[in-house]
Amino acid sequence: MTRITDDKWDKEVWGAATSKGTNKRDTANSNLTFYWGKKDSWVANHTRDALIKARGHLSNSQTESGSEHWKPVMRVDNEGMPHDFCTTLRNSHSVAGKVKDWVDGIIEAHKTTIS
Repeated sequence: MTRITDDKWDKEVWGAATSKGTNKRDTANSNLTFYWGKKDSWVANHTRDALIKARGHLSNSQTESGSEHWKPVMRVDNEGMPHDFCTTLRNSHSVAGKVKDWVDGIIEAHKTTIS
């Protein structure tokens, strides 16, 4: 964990190679979605918040500089989901339902592309 420090991903990974998406919602071509724990002992809140500010936008919101929905969606859990959600069936089903909704949204956004 001591090696997780600096942002080393290329712009293409973040969806920043082009600022405009190629789909009807102008969302990230990379389609990255991050689901952060509210008080996750694996990632400090200040680290998470700095990454959200620098690289993403919160779901259903705009960033300070305006509409930047091409950036990856950053969701912060508000239901108390544990970091090890996959170790229980109940939590696994809950996250699977969320992921299904996110994937359905990505598919819908890419059904009609911008000319």
